[in-house]
Amino acid sequence: IYESEWIRLVLTDIEIPGAERFEHHVVRMPQQAAGAVVFDRDRGLLLLWRHRFVTDTWGWEIPAGRIDAGERLLRRLDAARPMGLVALVAPAGFGKTALLADWVRADERPAAWHNVTERDNDPAALLGLLTHVVDRLSEMETGLIAELDADGLSAWAGTPQLLGTAIRRCTRPIVLVLDDAEKLTNPVAIDTVVAFAEHLPRGSQVAISARSSAGWPIARLVAAGRATTLGTLDLAFDIEEARQ
Repeated sequence: IYESEWIRLVLTDIEIPGAERFEHHVVRMPQQAAGAVVFDRDRGLLLLWRHRFVTDTWGWEIPAGRIDAGERLLRRLDAARPMGLVALVAPAGFGKTALLADWVRADERPAAWHNVTERDNDPAALLGLLTHVVDRLSEMETGLIAELDADGLSAWAGTPQLLGTAIRRCTRPIVLVLDDAEKLTNPVAIDTVVAFAEHLPRGSQVAISARSSAGWPIARLVAAGRATTLGTLDLAFDIEEARQ
């Protein structure tokens, strides 16, 4: 419905078993936000006296704002271009989604973003989604598909043959981001994503963001030089970033 660098408003079709079907407005924030509670025993709590335009009021607030990915981490991702698979693995709150959002916005390659659900553990559904991604991105010079309509795909769209045909037709490097990838638990689905990353055109990448790498052969792929990973130590602020 509406999208800017600050906010995205989408309309979602909801169907609850035994209840009426309805549409629900969902507000999505492209980047994560954080607040800081700073307390000094002698000087007290740090607050900001700020004006809010919407309500036309002034009030005391804790320092807060959106989290921008640091240049250090963006350089790490840019340096990982030769790798077909990039894995960001850390608990919630480490800025994985924000970092990948900044990365794909700055990248010139056409990209697609998919929030993984349990449905993607169905190999046929996953193959259909990946085929749809390649077909859509093959038609683009640049840009980002921010909301893939996986529910609207045909049940017949997901076969290895159709995916292979789509990849062979793709002549440019592309990027696919799989957010919440820890929801992929079916070994067949995980192997499908790994194989997909390895068979895309040269210069393409699949980036996964996950709270856990359980079930993913990340260590083996990194050891073989076929993937790179950023973990909690990499994603944590360094001293200079903390000062900023």
